[in-house]
Amino acid sequence: MKLYEIEQSICLLLDTIPETGEITPEFEAKLDILEQEKSVKIANTGLYIKNELSDIAQLKEEEENLTKRREVKENKVAFLKEYLKNYLDGPVELPNLVIKFTHSEAIVTNENYNGELLSKAFPEIVKKEVSFKLDKTEAKKQLKAGALISGLSIEKRTNLHIK
Repeated sequence: MKLYEIEQSICLLLDTIPETGEITPEFEAKLDILEQEKSVKIANTGLYIKNELSDIAQLKEEEENLTKRREVKENKVAFLKEYLKNYLDGPVELPNLVIKFTHSEAIVTNENYNGELLSKAFPEIVKKEVSFKLDKTEAKKQLKAGALISGLSIEKRTNLHIK
C-alpha cells in the first residue's frame, strides 16, 4: 500500500467512529496496523532516500576521480605529442599508425593587448560580452590583409595528428 493510501485508509477508519465516540478493540487493532504500516513506509522511504543520497555522493566522488584521471591522461598525451613533434623530422607511416604534420596559424596575445582599445580601432574583430573577447578569425583576416594591430601577431604552429 502506498503512503497516501494508508493515510486515506486511516481517514476512512476514523470516519467510522460512532457518534458516541466508543472505540472498539477491533477498531484499535485496525488503526494500530495502519499506523504501523505508515511508520514502516515512512522509515523505508527515508532509508531509501538516505541510500540514494549516499549513491549520489559516491557518484560525485567517482566523477571527480574520473575527471582527474582524464586530465592526467590529456596532459600525458599533450606532452608525448610535443615530444614526438620535437623528435620527428617528417611524417611516419606504419601499417597501423600514421603520424603526419599539418601547419596552422593561431592568434596569440601579448602584454600589449588591450581589448578596449582594440575594440575602438577594429570593432569588427572584438566582440563585446561581459568583457572584451577577441574574434580571432576576424583578427587573423585583418593581420593577413596587412593591418598592424598592437598586441596581436600570427604565430606559425605545427600540429601532430595520430590516426
